[in-house]
Amino acid sequence: MANADDKHMENLIKQLLESDHRVDTAEVDVFVRNGVVYLSGSVGSAAERHAMQANVPSVDDVRGVVDRVSIRGYVKRDDAELAAAVRHAIERNHNIDSRGISVEANDAVIRLQGRLPNESLKKEVEETVWWVPGVIDVQSSIEVADDAELGDQE
Repeated sequence: MANADDKHMENLIKQLLESDHRVDTAEVDVFVRNGVVYLSGSVGSAAERHAMQANVPSVDDVRGVVDRVSIRGYVKRDDAELAAAVRHAIERNHNIDSRGISVEANDAVIRLQGRLPNESLKKEVEETVWWVPGVIDVQSSIEVADDAELGDQE
């Protein structure tokens, strides 16, 4: 039986997930035991799953997260095909100069490298990649130019 602290934490996490527009909680279960959060069920994309994983640790006293959430309709894509789809998604975003970004795919994990002028664009690239079907993880090594570098380029 869950103790009162676990039950309270469970309710906070459920409220947090339900308030996040990126997450459809209809098929997600949350259970807490001794401060460890167990997530199970299914979501529609890796981006949803990533949003859940990012939200849960923000709750005080979470000691760990066990993620057993699956992605509905997940279809594994060939690495070359997935890398091309990710590049295309980044190129479609007119806010981003994608020429300086390299994309590698390895077993549905995307590795990004390059340099962008600010943190906002870096986050925009990373968020774009999470939504590409077939992606299960994003590892970003994109660097952000500092103010001195930007002044040199002008």
